[in-house]
Amino acid sequence: SGSEYGTQLYTEAIAGEVNKLLSLNGNNYYVPATVSGILDCYDFTGDAVEPEPVVSYLGTTLVKNTDYTVSYSNNDAVGTATVTITGMGEYTGTKEVNYILYSLSSYALISTAQQLKEFAVLVNNGVLTNATTKLTADIDLAGDDDNQWTPIGTSSNQFQGVFDGQGYTIKNLYYKQQVQGVGLFGYAGSSATIKNVRVEGTVDNSTDGAGAGNSGTQTCAGGIIGASNGATVINC
Repeated sequence: SGSEYGTQLYTEAIAGEVNKLLSLNGNNYYVPATVSGILDCYDFTGDAVEPEPVVSYLGTTLVKNTDYTVSYSNNDAVGTATVTITGMGEYTGTKEVNYILYSLSSYALISTAQQLKEFAVLVNNGVLTNATTKLTADIDLAGDDDNQWTPIGTSSNQFQGVFDGQGYTIKNLYYKQQVQGVGLFGYAGSSATIKNVRVEGTVDNSTDGAGAGNSGTQTCAGGIIGASNGATVINC
């Protein structure tokens, strides 16, 4: 139990985290540091974007270049960038945090799974809710339990733009969690138009795994849109 320290104690260092060894009653435990301060997305204006993480351990803010170092990759162009926090001194391990760099026109045409995933994050953060975008190729999301889809649009940031699949197919979309608003689009508002796209995959937000709308108690699931608030759907 980690209740005495308000955090979880581990007997081994946690992969993908910055850890510190803590001795307690003659036993050694690892406690991961907390990393915050990195937003999901940033407007890209042409210069490298280097958001500064806040790293803390048991409520104490750690010191950069004393307790950890910071490096960045892929942060000078539109797409997914990464900040890497590496422990030093008493701290070991490395944690990576991804963030998206965008321009308002950079997702007008989507041809890859990575672009589509980034588009979902930007809509869900209220950046591209009114965007007009087109698919230019079939997309394979290669979904499974470890690679689940993030539906486009949330209850607070509904998609209100135009999404034209141009006859292409999004394959292997996979989502299996108990939430409302599940599909390629989670929530689409009255101004949204979604057209000319086919979706193949698995969408299940039921409580018993029987399939959405069967015997589970959750609703608002579909291949194209989970929750439509008057959206227009054409040729899907």
